[in-house]
Amino acid sequence: MNVFGKWGIVGLLVVLLGAGLALAMGSRPGTSGPAGALDVNSVASDPSAYKGSIQVRGAVANVYPADSVFLLIDIREYKACGVVTCASKSVPVRYAGTPPKVEEELVITGEMVSSPKGYVLEGKDLQRLEN
Repeated sequence: MNVFGKWGIVGLLVVLLGAGLALAMGSRPGTSGPAGALDVNSVASDPSAYKGSIQVRGAVANVYPADSVFLLIDIREYKACGVVTCASKSVPVRYAGTPPKVEEELVITGEMVSSPKGYVLEGKDLQRLEN
């Protein structure tokens, strides 16, 4: 006697596949940090959609100390190509504290604000991740 039946097995496979994908997306090596942190590509795609305090996870592509600004790129792209120049999108971060170093992996807490040059993440807190 088949306990699951044809559709029960298909349903079980769908559930297992979904669980595997969820685990894979949430457990990338070298990208630890707060579970709710957004990826740079998500924020860069529609920065005006993010209101209030958010956390963004990324790697530093460039630092402009005179302006207290640095560019954050998606960690997945950085890990895939190994250099900070291959990312398709970036998010500028204005941060008054000690600027991070290029290639550092961070989680920034702040708010997206409009500026004359577009949107910028006004960083309130910076968490360095272990590479």
